[in-house]
Amino acid sequence: GNDEMKEKATNFLWQLSNDGQNARDFVWKYDVVPHLLVLKTTNNQVKINVTGILNGLSIIPENKRQLVSKYNIIPYLLELLKNGNNKISENVVPIFHNLLGDTENRRESVSKYNIIPVLFELLKNENDKIKENISTVFKNLSVNDGNKRQLV
Repeated sequence: GNDEMKEKATNFLWQLSNDGQNARDFVWKYDVVPHLLVLKTTNNQVKINVTGILNGLSIIPENKRQLVSKYNIIPYLLELLKNGNNKISENVVPIFHNLLGDTENRRESVSKYNIIPVLFELLKNENDKIKENISTVFKNLSVNDGNKRQLV
């Protein structure tokens, strides 16, 4: 479809994913995540909406492993960070915080996807909210000795 339809649909799903457990169950039941990850668009609002949906889903503990192991969203998120759009980055960094709070995700993903250097690069951004969110991610990552070495 066109970008206007993608924007409306992803906005609806974002609102839905933030509307309690029943709504998030809807997103899982209809397996929406793979469709979000393959949306081809240059429309930043669609990307903002998608990251908003993923952020809402990543808050739930039982979703964290699925988002990483089943849907492999980390490469997608890293690609979005290269976009340079602050609102997208503001949405993506908390998803890393949520996902990497899970020990198994942290063990599997940090070195495999080279997440730490990407986040360090993002610290050059002038946006204080992004910097604050990155510091929270680094705090989560520092509980692992291997990550501590990378952070230093």
